[in-house]
Amino acid sequence: MGQKVDISKAGEVLKTKALGIGEHHDKNDGRELALSLLTAKPKLVRHLFIEIPGWGQSFVNDAAKLASGNGSQHAVEVPLMGCFAGVTNKETLARVVSTALLAGVKVHCVDHSIGTNAEHMKKRNEKIAEGVKAVATPNFGGCLLLFGSDHFDGAESGRPDVPTLCQRIDQMDWVKF
Repeated sequence: MGQKVDISKAGEVLKTKALGIGEHHDKNDGRELALSLLTAKPKLVRHLFIEIPGWGQSFVNDAAKLASGNGSQHAVEVPLMGCFAGVTNKETLARVVSTALLAGVKVHCVDHSIGTNAEHMKKRNEKIAEGVKAVATPNFGGCLLLFGSDHFDGAESGRPDVPTLCQRIDQMDWVKF
């Protein structure tokens, strides 16, 4: 089972394991860490998994086409704006995803559905873990997950009965904001 690690170890973790960033959607810290990891030299991230249901993948794919054609940051963000609206944060999810795409990182929308009660969270974490494992197995190094901290901290968030992503994905550590 994965463990919570200090932020200073994030780059080291990515060399051999997946790294989960447990963010608060309305705060910048987690997304700022994601942006720094996505633009690190040498390259640390191969895959970015985000907390958007599968229907968002078509928006990501449209933006990926623009990124592969040497699109600008703004041009790549435009198709993502409608998909990722709703949470006020200086560092938008569209910005994180467009940065990833322009860096040649594959982006995956692997959330199952929207819902926060215990049953929904169990199902969401199960489906998220399946989506990550389908892409990452056997090499989890370079896989970055950006999700709300509730997906990683279970008992700390008052949900000891909901298996966390770290309980479902052995090859992952996480940082919390």
